[in-house]
Amino acid sequence: PGSYVITLQITNDCGANFYSKEHGVALGVSNLISDKSNVLIFPNPTSEYFSIQNNGENKISEVKIYNTEGRLVFNQVVLTDNMIIETSGFAKGVYSIELILTNEIINRQLIIQ
Repeated sequence: PGSYVITLQITNDCGANFYSKEHGVALGVSNLISDKSNVLIFPNPTSEYFSIQNNGENKISEVKIYNTEGRLVFNQVVLTDNMIIETSGFAKGVYSIELILTNEIINRQLIIQ
């Protein structure tokens, strides 16, 4: 966590140009919402469970969760706009959530403590 400066150097026959940008990095992920799809995932971080609420018009058809090694650790067909997924059996770490909707695929991160 903290602030970091990212610097890009572009070099050609005319010389070199440097572009810098400060970027803040936080540990943890707050409640995640996709403005386009109106899908809310909370709480995040979590330890026992998390909820997915779909308030948009695109329906979620499937939820997939991958560990940091890219292995599929959870896969469920969704029949409702709101669901709770138990995470007590998951190892602590960062997971990738893939939500398959009618017209899009949303990818988010989830931290399990």
